[in-house]
Order: sequence, then structure tokens, then C-alpha cells
Amino acid sequence: MSHELRTPLNAIIGFSQILHERYFGDLNEKQSEYVADIVDSGKHLLSLINDVLDLSKIEAGRWNWKYPK
Repeated sequence: MSHELRTPLNAIIGFSQILHERYFGDLNEKQSEYVADIVDSGKHLLSLINDVLDLSKIEAGRWNWKYPK
């Protein structure tokens, strides 16, 4: 299930980062703002998805606790 959520989102983040870093040419100011918003929103959404998946592992009893030494 996790790859079904993460893989498309990682593609969106990756392609928007390519645009943001201007590998294929310059962007105007508005385009640059939009692409930056896509990158930031994608990373935030990925973090939320990871948190939800972690919680589902805890609820299912499949979480491996790692204690710091």
C-alpha cells in the first residue's frame, strides 16, 4: 500500500524539483513560485503519508521499536 502512495508523489516532487532547479530553461517569477509551492506541498504531503503509515503499523502491532543506546 505504501508504494502506491509514495511512488507517484515522489515522481511529482522529483519532476517539480527539476523544474525548480531550471534544468530545462528559465521560468518566469510566477512559474517559479508555483513550482516552489508544488515542491513544498509535495514534501509536506509525503511527511503526512509517512506518519499515517507509521501509525497504521503501530495499530497493527508491526512496529519495531528501536531504543537509543
